[in-house]
Amino acid sequence: MSLFLHYLSMPYLLEGIELTLEVTALGLGGGLILGLILAGMQLSRFWALAAIVLFAGNPILAVRATQAKDEVLPVMRLIRAKADAQRLE
Repeated sequence: MSLFLHYLSMPYLLEGIELTLEVTALGLGGGLILGLILAGMQLSRFWALAAIVLFAGNPILAVRATQAKDEVLPVMRLIRAKADAQRLE
C-alpha cells in the first residue's frame, strides 16, 4: 500500500490528475451550455432556428471524411508520381 501511495504522490502524476479533472470539467460545462442552446433552438417557434437543429444530428465528421477521401486520393497519386519521377532521374 505504501508503494501505491508513493507513486500517487509524485508531482507529475498529481499535475496530470489535475489537468484531467480540469479538461473534464471544461468539457462537461461546454457540453451543458451547447446542449441547452440546441435544446432551446429546437423548442423555438422560429422555423430557422428549429431547422438548424436538424443539421446538428448529422455525423459531420463521417460526411467530411468521405469527401476528403475523394479529394485527397488524387493528390496523393500526383505526389507519388512526382516522387517516382524524381527517383528515376
